[in-house]
Amino acid sequence: MTKQLLIAAGLAVSLLGSSFASAGIIEFDFKGSKSYTSGSRDYNDTTNNYTVSASADHTSGSGYSFLGASGNYGLTVKTCSNNTTNCNDDHRVDGDGPDEIVWLTFDEAVTIRQLDLWDVESNRDVFDLWIGDTIGSATQVLHSLGVTTNGNIDTYDFNDDSLKGFVFGFEADDYNPSGCCNSQDDDWKIQGITVEYASVPEPASIALLGLGLLGLSLSRRKV
Repeated sequence: MTKQLLIAAGLAVSLLGSSFASAGIIEFDFKGSKSYTSGSRDYNDTTNNYTVSASADHTSGSGYSFLGASGNYGLTVKTCSNNTTNCNDDHRVDGDGPDEIVWLTFDEAVTIRQLDLWDVESNRDVFDLWIGDTIGSATQVLHSLGVTTNGNIDTYDFNDDSLKGFVFGFEADDYNPSGCCNSQDDDWKIQGITVEYASVPEPASIALLGLGLLGLSLSRRKV
């Protein structure tokens, strides 16, 4: 019986080890035409079925912000004073008037690795990064991150493991830091984001482990 217990224990350790799988790097794609909404919109990655919820707001000024998606170009925002999208606001995320922000809320804490922006202008467009556990508790952690590409997609890489949270905000505020930009004219669209999930337990594997140990205990009692 001792030998059987040792074998079972080894099997349990093996199962326990395999029950933790690193989800690793996950990419979310925001391309596709979507009408404007005052609420949020969920996006899933196609491999692991993780979910991120996108919403729009503004950090200054007044009005009502609406989230949309423009074809192959990504997430857009309109902020209007009359609670409709029928206004002359730019269809990009911009800081002309109210400083617009896109919030991305993940189903668990992640580390941001990469942001893909569309319709950016070199030495002209920047963005601010907010991080928190909730939208209400998020704080601005990085200011005026510059982009480098003209009129096309720009990929911004983050190489800081401390940039971790449930919520990330990307703000356009038209701030012009010294030596950065030619004019205060931040406007872009968010085409995609890449994040890293921590290792997470697989519930099915843990359930199998528990059943196996329960069966072992019952068989030992019979003996």
